[in-house]
Amino acid sequence: MALLAILNQLAVLRYKKVSSEYFQLVNGEKTESRINKVCQYIQKHADEPLSLEQVAGLIHLSRSAFSKFLSALPAKPFRTM
Repeated sequence: MALLAILNQLAVLRYKKVSSEYFQLVNGEKTESRINKVCQYIQKHADEPLSLEQVAGLIHLSRSAFSKFLSALPAKPFRTM
């Protein structure tokens, strides 16, 4: 019974966003297009040294914005080759 009371309290609480709208995952074709562009570039340049900044620049993001973009996806983190 105590658990149900806690869950009920949590259900009616208001929440506050702790990140800006800029870092929200963009759903749909735009996200898919960005991921495809990055994947194609990595495949084409797999035998070259790649940096996070270089790959992030392909989709016009900074290093930190690109990391946040990727962390919102169900994938593994980007590692510099």
